Amino acid sequence: MPYPSIKTLETAFPGLGKDLRAVLTDKAEAKRIAANHPQREYARKVWEVKLMACEIILRTFGIEYIASSEDTWREAQGISYANNGDSYAPTVCYDHRSGLFKVRRWADWIETDPKRFEAN
Repeated sequence: MPYPSIKTLETAFPGLGKDLRAVLTDKAEAKRIAANHPQREYARKVWEVKLMACEIILRTFGIEYIASSEDTWREAQGISYANNGDSYAPTVCYDHRSGLFKVRRWADWIETDPKRFEAN
């Protein structure tokens, strides 16, 4: 699974690129960092643990989910992201449809793919 490069992470989050890359690529490191997350007991999937670890490193305000018009009862197709309080600032996102972690401004993402994120 391709992950954002250290250069991409470092550009978006100066001084934190190596730490973020480590938790995205190493499940054991993500578990170690996420063990301190208050919601850790609810993480059932690897991507959840990795995003929790990113949230701790970035010191954001929780993990949020943006629903997709393609969501079903069984499968999420939207995006989960570390909420930094600014929809136009870069953050670490998990795209449920592709199964990839990305560094994006989630508001830009929604605006560039309105059909996927249109209100149901």
